[in-house]
This record gives sequence, structure tokens and C-alpha cells, in this order.
Amino acid sequence: MLLNKQIRALSVASKKIIRHPFEHLMNMTILSLLIGVIVFVLIINNTNLKWQNNDVNYPQIMVSLADNVSNKDVSRVQVAVSGFSPKAIKGFQYISKEDALKELQADSQLKDISSEINLESNNTLPNILIINTNTTNTKILEQLKNKISGFDFVKAIELDETYSNKLASLLSFINDATYYLLIFFSICLILVLYTFIRLQMFQNKEEISVSRLIGASDLFIMRPLVYYTIIQVIISGLIGYLGVSWLIASINGLSFGINLGSNFHFIMLNKIQIIQLILTLIVFSIFAVFFAVMAVLRRYHPR
Repeated sequence: MLLNKQIRALSVASKKIIRHPFEHLMNMTILSLLIGVIVFVLIINNTNLKWQNNDVNYPQIMVSLADNVSNKDVSRVQVAVSGFSPKAIKGFQYISKEDALKELQADSQLKDISSEINLESNNTLPNILIINTNTTNTKILEQLKNKISGFDFVKAIELDETYSNKLASLLSFINDATYYLLIFFSICLILVLYTFIRLQMFQNKEEISVSRLIGASDLFIMRPLVYYTIIQVIISGLIGYLGVSWLIASINGLSFGINLGSNFHFIMLNKIQIIQLILTLIVFSIFAVFFAVMAVLRRYHPR
């Protein structure tokens, strides 16, 4: 019985769209643009996450160690730092004073300078431990500095706090911008759906009035409108997604390089995200229909 009701509501909604193709084409064009913008914002968010995880050059901590430091001492620092905040550490690079001198001597532009330094008796270069971090959290970075400074063989610690703060501000801005844009256009989508349903109900007010007189429930009136909205949203979503996919493929095909760590390209939605998007659009449709129907029925067709 319930299945028959659903089939009947789906049939009524489909016929309504087919009978007035031009009107619904305009509706779906508007919906396609809104959903396309939402898809594009989600793609930007995907790209931002990939960029932050793989391509961002996070701040480095440069640790100058004493001349008599041993490999065991270096390992102690690495273990202490990794244990303190493993997610904030990407890796380590230890450059001894001997290795540093060899690199200088191998550099054609710095050969003259390195020739003045005697490897055996006059190598004044420091032993350096480079800590590659994976965070812009200034609190964690300061705690790491304090942790490292507790070792007696540590001579100096350098951290570019200006770069760290600027990078933190940039990442925060991108995250907040995508978040608020997603909320804004989702609200716009709901409001547009709400308006479409109200207009549809006003166009069929006589039919609704008769249905109310013979005892039709709110659910009976709402059911065809739910399918009516879902059909348009799914078709519009497909059009919007395909349009954005074509646009992104064209942009990625340009293969332009941005100095962000690698060749920059947008990351498309995966299958799970597409399913989540479809389910979210269906929820938005039901949400908008419910409030539109309740508002119109309570005001213009009270029992």
C-alpha cells in the first residue's frame, strides 16, 4: 500500500515536469548553477586538504649543536621531539660540520670560501639538526623549542616565526572561506527550493483546497512535491557536476605551475563524497518541501 502511494506520487511529479518542460528547464538551470558552485567549493576544499598534507612548506626548526655532539645525542633529540608531538613532525635532517664543509667545497660558487676552512683543524661550521615540522601551531612550535633547549649540547635554536604566522593565517583564511562559502550557498539552495515549492503550491491552490476539503493529510499533499523537488535536484546536480568537472578538467589540462611545492591541480570529488553530496541534496529537498508546505497550508489552507 505504501509502495503504491510512493509510485503514484512519483508518477504525478514526473508528469508535472514533463508537461511544462520550459518552466522546469529554467528552474533546473538555476539549481544547476547553485549546485555547481557547491561542488566547486567542495573541490577547492579537497585541493586545499591535499595541498596542506603534501605540498605546504611548513616551518623548519634549525638546531645548532655543540662541536663534540655524538650521533647518540642527536638520536636523543629526535626521540624526544617525536615523542612530544609525533603528528607535528614530518622528519629530521642531521648535517654534521664535516658534511657541511664537503657540501660547500662541492659548490662551485662557494669553493673560494670553503677553501679557506681547513677540514682537520679550522672547521668552524656548526653541527646542524633540521627539524621539518608539519604544523603552523605556534604554541606547539614554541613548546618544541623549549623541549630542545633543555639539552646541554644545544647551542642555538632558530625558528622563522614570521613565516609560521603568515602561513597559519593563510591556511586559516582558506579553511574559513571554504567553510562559510559552503554554508552560504547551501542556504541559498534551500531558499530557492523553498520558493519553487511555494510557487508550485500557489499555482495549484484550487487542487490543494479541494484535497483539504475531502480530508487529505499534509503528508498526502507533501509526497508528490517531495518527488517533484528531488527529481529536479538530482537532474540539476548531475548537470552541475558534469559542468564543473569539464571546467576543472580544462583548468588542470593547462598544467600551469604555481610555486606551492609542486604542479598545482584541482582534486575532484571521490565516489564517497559524490554519494554524500547526493544524500545531502535529497535531505535539503525534503527539508525545503516540509517548511514550504507547512507554511502555505497553515496560512492559506487551514483545516
